[in-house]
Amino acid sequence: MLQDSSHLTGGHPLDVHLGQGHDEYPFAAQAVKIGSINQNPASPVNPPRKPVREMAVLDESQVSQMLVAAKGHRWEALYHLAIVTGMRESELLGLKWTDLDWTRKYLKVERQLQRPDGNGVVFVPTKTSYGKRSVALGAITTEVSELITSASRENE
Repeated sequence: MLQDSSHLTGGHPLDVHLGQGHDEYPFAAQAVKIGSINQNPASPVNPPRKPVREMAVLDESQVSQMLVAAKGHRWEALYHLAIVTGMRESELLGLKWTDLDWTRKYLKVERQLQRPDGNGVVFVPTKTSYGKRSVALGAITTEVSELITSASRENE
């Protein structure tokens, strides 16, 4: 015999909550707890996996179009670095001017920028020791970065 379970779920008796795990079905756990059922029926079932998002990769033509469109933009150097280094967004946003070594033509990746719980931003170390690294800058990257650096100093 079916019983009204709205008092267990807090909603309509026929409401179903699709969660990511067995803990997402509090009505079943509550039913076991009060003795209405012997076992949580969701226990033997594996929850569905989140789909893996494929990374979007630009082809050579799209990269050229992007760099042309970014010409003169205040983030031109950042876009250029993203393309030529393959750095993650959080790593790029975690860069400081002191991370750039113009004479040796490299930059240091030592931190990343994170937005914890959507409350502001913080600098945090890279997740692993492999994340901390030096990245060589090519001649074009150095030229673009120097132009942006001189422009930013003029604006100060």
